[in-house]
Amino acid sequence: MKILPASLLVVALTSSPFFLPTAAGKEEEVLNFIDMHRNSDGTYEKGYEYSFGDWEKKAVQVPAKGLVVNLTGSKGGVGDNGGIDIGKFTRLRFSFVLSNRNRAKSFVFSLTDKDGTDQSFEVSLEGVPRGVEQKFTVDLTKPTRVDAPGSVPGLNLAKLKVWQLKGNYQDEPIEILFLRIAAVTG
Repeated sequence: MKILPASLLVVALTSSPFFLPTAAGKEEEVLNFIDMHRNSDGTYEKGYEYSFGDWEKKAVQVPAKGLVVNLTGSKGGVGDNGGIDIGKFTRLRFSFVLSNRNRAKSFVFSLTDKDGTDQSFEVSLEGVPRGVEQKFTVDLTKPTRVDAPGSVPGLNLAKLKVWQLKGNYQDEPIEILFLRIAAVTG
């Protein structure tokens, strides 16, 4: 199987006549993988701090397009140890485009607060249309699993220190274009 470079994959995913933004409720942007820009010192500002595992060199942020996870294993991810500010929200909306070559059944978003509470929210990809922007909302009061209880019960959304967007740690390869993550009001 020939693997396309990330730039060709993005063109293929976003040049479809069906790639149109969908209507959504009121949102406040939390992470924007499309907005990548070069700083005056020559470094790039991107939507995450680090990548790990299978995604180490396969997750590529393409300016003005998004974060491409280019047909790689589901045992890895990207993240940031700076946390995000979503204290006044209880839902997150993920915007992404799934590739025709994707075989993964889900991806996971995990949050860790300052007392060590770590919760994960799994987003199912089963039955999701390919090549079209999708928006999927998770309820932050209902995690898929609690990975660590922390010293204080419950996830404190106002005191987050780590977020990670990652595969489901199964064998199926994932190929997806992440666009943004927004906190949802109302």
